[in-house]
Amino acid sequence: MAGATILWYDLVEEHDSDADALRAELQQLLKAKQVNAARMAHLQGFVGLEKSNVNLIHRLKIEKNLKGPLEREAARLSTRLETEIKKIKSLSKQAVEISPSIYEDQKPPDPVEICPLHL
Repeated sequence: MAGATILWYDLVEEHDSDADALRAELQQLLKAKQVNAARMAHLQGFVGLEKSNVNLIHRLKIEKNLKGPLEREAARLSTRLETEIKKIKSLSKQAVEISPSIYEDQKPPDPVEICPLHL
């Protein structure tokens, strides 16, 4: 083979087979790129869901922290309201006496002269 000659059409054929292999590899790379792009879009959807879940968990923690004090305040106000209602009911059941003695210490109002022009 030392003096063997390589014909030009053998080189072209070899080059064509390399081009076909490169073309096939390029097609595989393009398909892989499309698959990766689809996966990335899907992954970004999960990242968005994860962020919204973190926000929801944070809100839930805040609500849980507020729930106890709010329930205690509601119970306190309910008890206070019941007490006020009982007071009102007991006062309405009691007989109310108005005695003239409270007016005895007061001076009667001065008589006012009525002018006929102003009528």
